[in-house]
Order: sequence, then C-alpha cells, then structure tokens
Amino acid sequence: MVTGADGKTKALMTRMDQQQDNQNAMTELQSKLSEEQGRNSVISNMADAFQKNSKALSDKQAQGAG
Repeated sequence: MVTGADGKTKALMTRMDQQQDNQNAMTELQSKLSEEQGRNSVISNMADAFQKNSKALSDKQAQGAG
C-alpha cells in the first residue's frame, strides 16, 4: 500500500531523475557547442590566413606590374 508520504517520495525521486537527465543533456549540448566553436575558430583562422596570403600576393603582383 502506497501512503501519501511514499507517493511524495516517489515523485521527488522521479523529479530528481528528470533533473539529472536534464543536466546530462545540457552537459552534452555544451560539449558539442564547444567542439563547434573550436571548429569555427579553426575555419576562421584559415580564412584570415588565406585572405592575408591573397593580399600579399596581390601586392606583389602590383609591385611587379608597376
């Protein structure tokens, strides 16, 4: 027989399990976000390097033409 107190305890335990599941999901999402941000940073750095390299090449071509 489930008493009122037992029911409240079971509800509390269920809620704690849900909270832990939510925390685990949030941690996983934060990990994925961090990974994406790292990837985006690498891509951004590569794009910057490419742009600087292209500008240097254009400058050299302009000097050669002048």
